[in-house]
Amino acid sequence: MILGLQYGSIHNDDTAARSYTYQRVHELIQRFKVIHDSIQCTGLLGYNFSDPQQLQTVWEKGLFKQLCPILVRDATLTMSH
Repeated sequence: MILGLQYGSIHNDDTAARSYTYQRVHELIQRFKVIHDSIQCTGLLGYNFSDPQQLQTVWEKGLFKQLCPILVRDATLTMSH
């Protein structure tokens, strides 16, 4: 969302801005994957959220509060490179 606000277009027909934004998003994803091997919550936290038992384990272990802020921080730091 931040990349879209920073680089995105304000006109629907601004294909150059859209293309540049997609390029930046792709770069961010690749850099984030180098650090964390995934961009999906299941891969990042190691649990399948569609499984109620595993989701409950995530809540019980406090992984959303422990790991998600670190992942968001890493994403924002990755954007600045």
